Amino acid sequence: MNVLLLNAPWSTESGYGVRSNSRWPHTRKDKALPFPIYLAYTAAILEKNNIRVDIIDAVAEEKTLSQITDLIKSKNYDLVVIETSTPSIDFDLKAAEEVKKVSKARIVLIGPHATHFDKELLKHDFVDIIARGEFEYTILDICNKKLMEVEGITYKENKETKRNKDRPLIEDLDNLPFPDRHLFKMSHYDSHLYKSPSFLMITSRGCPYQCTYCLWPQVMYGHKFRARSAKSVVDEMELLIKKHGAREICFDDDTFTIGKERVIEICREIIQRNLKIEWSCFGRVGLDEETLREMKEAGCEHIRYGVESGSQELLNRCKKFTNIPQIKETFKLTKKVGIRDYGTFMIGLPGETWKTVDQTIELAKELDPYAVQFSIVIPFPGTEYYSELKEQGMLKAKTWADFDGSTKSVIETKELSKEDLEKAFALAWKKFYLRPSYVIKSTLRHLRSLQDMKRLFGGAKSFLTRWMYYRKMLK
Repeated sequence: MNVLLLNAPWSTESGYGVRSNSRWPHTRKDKALPFPIYLAYTAAILEKNNIRVDIIDAVAEEKTLSQITDLIKSKNYDLVVIETSTPSIDFDLKAAEEVKKVSKARIVLIGPHATHFDKELLKHDFVDIIARGEFEYTILDICNKKLMEVEGITYKENKETKRNKDRPLIEDLDNLPFPDRHLFKMSHYDSHLYKSPSFLMITSRGCPYQCTYCLWPQVMYGHKFRARSAKSVVDEMELLIKKHGAREICFDDDTFTIGKERVIEICREIIQRNLKIEWSCFGRVGLDEETLREMKEAGCEHIRYGVESGSQELLNRCKKFTNIPQIKETFKLTKKVGIRDYGTFMIGLPGETWKTVDQTIELAKELDPYAVQFSIVIPFPGTEYYSELKEQGMLKAKTWADFDGSTKSVIETKELSKEDLEKAFALAWKKFYLRPSYVIKSTLRHLRSLQDMKRLFGGAKSFLTRWMYYRKMLK
């Protein structure tokens, strides 16, 4: 069996397509791409089972579709697995169609869009199988079993669509082999945010929280929190340091900080092994000082918190179920222990008004984190928020490409139009980042080391690229 795993070409006038391993698929001008870790896990599982596998990350490698098909012509693939997302789906389907023209391989689509629209996508003659949800072991089973025996797939048999029962989620993540990184040029995934070489890891899957807008728990990896052991996590960290010279690691879990005992156990294992490496993670507000101090001692360099809104009403409506005092206290404690705090905020949550936009901007300024990210809410198919907006007639997208989450809104609220939300988004960036106090403070704190200067120039370049576009929204 000969398998190709493909992150297909996706580039537009808006920039590079961020599809693989992205909860928020979008395009961006700067080439800051996440490592396709789920493809890497799939490759590791296939290789462990003596199945030959190649990976092409066409976005990172800047390969065209014609280059991909030329390469496929020279190979005898039995299976070509193509990742999908909502804003890239036209590109994904074009890739599948062109591959089918030059290869007898069965075409398998994976990812959230294919999972949600499995039966619809199978109407295309060039699509053979949809692997729904968590797909690593599904791909292995497609290689080794009859399709009728494979859990988690939708497929065609004699022109009839068959939908097998869902595959149970992977319970013991320690049984997964480490991601297969040797098939990638890892320098493609370096970022100005991290020391180079930096690496991405996942220590858990699934998120127990019920946020209505969040794609992965609702479509891909479920709400059941499943975690690797501290030993497994730190074994992989140690491997990355010794084999690849890792200087920084990003834990890309939905919420790394779930479970105080687990977090502290990982931190103490890092300390016990004397691993001198910086790391970062995504966290949920509500951490206590003890946990934060353990994280700092173990090398935690920064935490990204999903704040989302400065309106308690909106936080409740989207089922975030955090509160403003808790948010303020967590940022205060994070600063106190010496960890850099990042805040992410959304414009366009259920019930958004100009008043709630102002509350969000003011909270961001009051928290005054190291950096922030504002984004327009994109209600991806399969989420509760998508269903709510569709029912209310507030979805304004004309094509799937409109779901590119980088700059445009595809929704309206009862009080704000699509254009209002885009203006509010640009205004939020302006009011936070162009404050004289922030510009001065940010510049001074980035002059302490070469790495800090790298972050400064990388961040400034990214902001200016965005700002040239955002400012048009304010006119």
